Amino acid sequence: MYAMFLAENDDGYMPSFSTYARVFNDMNIAFHRPKKDQCSLCMSFLNGTDSQKEELKERYTKHIDEKAKVREIKAKCKEVAQREHDVLCATFDLQQVIHLPISKENALFYKRRLANYNLTFYNVADGGCDCFTWHEGQSKRGSSEIATALYTALKAYDAKGTRVAYLFADGCPGQNKNSIFPAMMLYLINNSRNLVELSLRYFESFHGQNEGDSVHSTMSTALKHAGDVFVPCQLIPIFTLARKKHPYSVHPLQVEYFWDFKNLSQDFKILSVRRDSDDKEPVNWTNIMELKVTNDHPSTVFYKNSHKQETYTSLTLKRQQADVKKFPLLKLNSGPINIPASKYEDLISLVSGNTALVRADEHKAFYMSLPH
Repeated sequence: MYAMFLAENDDGYMPSFSTYARVFNDMNIAFHRPKKDQCSLCMSFLNGTDSQKEELKERYTKHIDEKAKVREIKAKCKEVAQREHDVLCATFDLQQVIHLPISKENALFYKRRLANYNLTFYNVADGGCDCFTWHEGQSKRGSSEIATALYTALKAYDAKGTRVAYLFADGCPGQNKNSIFPAMMLYLINNSRNLVELSLRYFESFHGQNEGDSVHSTMSTALKHAGDVFVPCQLIPIFTLARKKHPYSVHPLQVEYFWDFKNLSQDFKILSVRRDSDDKEPVNWTNIMELKVTNDHPSTVFYKNSHKQETYTSLTLKRQQADVKKFPLLKLNSGPINIPASKYEDLISLVSGNTALVRADEHKAFYMSLPH
């Protein structure tokens, strides 16, 4: 910036760098360091030329309106959930992958480690948080795994008497925004004890308002202060006690806990429904901003392509109610998931050498027993 100032200064005044820095600080100017990735559309509009802004104006305005509207809806749902005990308002999100073992041993630097996953289900009304953890030897991190964790959390709330559930999440197509989630929602609403309405709203891209982010930050801080972490079971007490006043509930998921909701979606033939129930418009899953299912319409998925949309568009399955309700839910995995051979060799070399990673025989035994 100092060099640019000198190049563009026409009056011949050439202050020293120290003078430029002093004036810069006296004007109370500072460099902003964003805590997370910035929205590309917003940055393009705010930093663009007049002609670029004019070109992006309509798209940018819709983008900001959607961001504001979904946050407004979330705030209202939170108020209802705080007022009525049988209403749930929650957000969910998958934490950044955690690689184990964690240690200051320099042997770890060039080695591939075991990937561990943590999905947080945060009750916005009371601040409670359920964490569902597993590692890559138990299952992957696809839509069926995310849907399984969500299904498990909602079943627990259904057993407690929850009648209406409002969910909010980022619209990642590979994990949250696809045909697998409505299959899970339909199966749940058809087999629930108390739940009569379930909706899932997606935040506008790059403008999520997810309380789970604070949970992830708290857990990351707890991991930094935990010292060496060798095996996945050590994550449970670290995550549980990361928040001391209201401890998180951690639920380790085993291989047999995961359900194949992708197969269920295919058997429901959700993707074969190309147009809405009124045959007016084609179904575009990437444009959907809200999904809703109700007990009154057990084979229909209601959806909106905008949070500002007044009424729902519906998508009715070709199967009858009895088929939806009684359809078998299959296991996702027939057994443990094989670790790539190269990663397995790296892990074994870590726990077989003369390092702090082999202090406990059970740690070594765990890695030796991983499927490969």
